[in-house]
Amino acid sequence: MRQIHALRGSSEETKKYIEDMQYVIVDLESKITLIEVVLQTITNISAQTNLLALNASIEAARAGEHGKGLAVCVQKGRKLIEQSVQTADRVKETISDFQTGSRQAVNQMEKHTATLMSRRMLSKKRA
Repeated sequence: MRQIHALRGSSEETKKYIEDMQYVIVDLESKITLIEVVLQTITNISAQTNLLALNASIEAARAGEHGKGLAVCVQKGRKLIEQSVQTADRVKETISDFQTGSRQAVNQMEKHTATLMSRRMLSKKRA
């Protein structure tokens, strides 16, 4: 009888631990959502900056010889924009991988919780 009570207590502790971990993962996912909003802002800024660079290169071409310095600056700006977009894409991929992993972790925890609840019911029936 003592072993059954100990098993129930252990199951409750494990269940609580799993629930706490689920809460932590859900909290992390909400923070990831905030990061996604920031990334979208960066992507939008990059697109607008790219359009400005296009307009600046047109103006530099119109200016002819006097616009060569501006054309060089525009080209360097475009490279920076490209790097920003690539970096944002890598971060998006990493976030997606993290979200997939966290969903898998939550699913596993839910399975373990169900198993614990099943064992708990069995131990109650035996007691």
